[in-house]
Order: sequence, then C-alpha cells, then structure tokens
Amino acid sequence: MRTFYLRIRPDRISLLRFLLEGYEGLAVLSTVDVRQGLVRLIVPACRYVELWSLLAAVCEDLAQEKDELVESLENEHEKTD
Repeated sequence: MRTFYLRIRPDRISLLRFLLEGYEGLAVLSTVDVRQGLVRLIVPACRYVELWSLLAAVCEDLAQEKDELVESLENEHEKTD
C-alpha cells in the first residue's frame, strides 16, 4: 500500500470520490482538509500505475490552478522511478 496526498479544487472532491468508486479497489480517498482541497489516497501497489493513468486523464478538471496538479503528478511519478 502506498499513501500520498493531493490538493485539488474543493468542489471536485466528490467528483474524484465518485470516479474512484467506479474503479473498485483502486484507491481509498479521505478528505484531510475540505477548505484547502487536501485529500489522502491509499493505493494498493499493484494498482498504482492504473491510478496515475486515471489522475492524468482528469487532472485538468481537478486542479486548483491549471498546471498545479499536473506538476504534482509528475513530481510524484519521478520519485517512484
């Protein structure tokens, strides 16, 4: 299991939760700070790549600023390589 944090638009937390529910067992989302849009994702190691693919596909809809989440995703992905 891997745990990491994302900051997304607060009004998009429910959208991300809904998307994750459609991919049963992909990740568990918990809200850390709703006003800041800070969420925690717990992901099984075997589904990590699948989760990043989903996040990359929806990142513009979730990001606070246009490139903020994209940059965050790229930085996190580089750490795991």
